[in-house]
Amino acid sequence: MPNIMLTYRCNLHCPYCFANEFVNKQNTDISVSNFRKAVDFLTRTGTASIGLIGGEPTLHPAFQILMEMLIADRRISGVTLYTNGILLDQFIPQVVFPKIRVLVNCNSPLDIGERAYTSIQQNLDTLIQKYHMRDRVGLGINLYSDNMDYSYIIELLQRYKLNTLRISLTVPDFSICGEADSLEYFRKHKQFLLRFFRDLDSIHVMPYYDCNRPPYCIWTEEEKDWLEAYVSRYPDCFTNLTRRDSRCTPVIDILPDLQAVRCFGMSDFIKVPTEDFQNASDLQGFFLNEIDADASKISACQECKECYERKIGHCIAGCMGFKASRIRACNKAIDQM
Repeated sequence: MPNIMLTYRCNLHCPYCFANEFVNKQNTDISVSNFRKAVDFLTRTGTASIGLIGGEPTLHPAFQILMEMLIADRRISGVTLYTNGILLDQFIPQVVFPKIRVLVNCNSPLDIGERAYTSIQQNLDTLIQKYHMRDRVGLGINLYSDNMDYSYIIELLQRYKLNTLRISLTVPDFSICGEADSLEYFRKHKQFLLRFFRDLDSIHVMPYYDCNRPPYCIWTEEEKDWLEAYVSRYPDCFTNLTRRDSRCTPVIDILPDLQAVRCFGMSDFIKVPTEDFQNASDLQGFFLNEIDADASKISACQECKECYERKIGHCIAGCMGFKASRIRACNKAIDQM
């Protein structure tokens, strides 16, 4: 699902933020005119579901107007609002509209303060308990440290009787990813992941990776058996915990100036004007050829060189950011040929 970035502003300063190239560097907001152009671009071939991202989208000065535009637009079949949830109470009439879904990225009160956390919980209470949006509200968590206290997300999941959770294992600073061994990185964190999964299992919750999914090869046979059994206990819940591949497809994030990036993880790799492409499908194809094709060819480490899943393009060993410098070098070599 493609996303439109409404603003670079954010009311939090998360140290793990994957959008640090943009967020809080300047107070840039998409204009209403550019927003219309972005929507027109994404719907050129028919109806579309889109995501609204930031920064924090609800900080856009015209957020209510943009939401009402989408609600009235029959070309938009669905909208997912990616938010920290702090300001949702200001836009309840728009957020509760049937085509809107909300994904709240939840941070610990230890990181954001009790006041902000209380606002998030009160807004979730309103959406889920008063407006019965349990099926259209999801929670997410960024796992940024093996020592982080995640008890708060356990409490929220139980409070709202939710059975799924979006998770993302954060990556190192992209400026050093070129020197990082991604398999070593995932193996370093896998015991934390297993402990977290067991705690989720104890409250009957099934997680799914948003991005940066660990390659399945990091798990021992015993750990694979446990993961398979865990997934089998929740046949009605979507999950990708046991998928053998770790590839992803271009998300397409449209920035306020109508340039597009493959995803935030590769945002400083290449930006292209949407006006240079006929539609979103053509833009996605461009990123597939420019970035993804090389990502599967480049081994993450020595161990990956003979991997069958890599050779057939099914595994890229985690976030492409780990390979960004080598993908750039490969592209440069091709341009010089």
